[in-house]
Amino acid sequence: MPPDTPTTDPNPASYTRRVTEKLADIRDHPDRHKHDFEGLQRCCLIMGVLDMRVMDAHEGITGRTNGGRPCDVDSGPCSCGAWH
Repeated sequence: MPPDTPTTDPNPASYTRRVTEKLADIRDHPDRHKHDFEGLQRCCLIMGVLDMRVMDAHEGITGRTNGGRPCDVDSGPCSCGAWH
């Protein structure tokens, strides 16, 4: 099953494992995680849930800042409040 497929898996350990793996991939391979807004949403969707820890881990990857706040996307609406 693809990682972004909604599931009714009652095992929270599966969800936690997938989040942990995604966070490690963001840390180890930030170049793979430079997204536009839609790509960011797809990347942060874990077992049908938009995980905010994964979303927050993307801040600063682009190397951009706006008003001192790190940006999380290369294009589209950004957490910094701008549209890139």
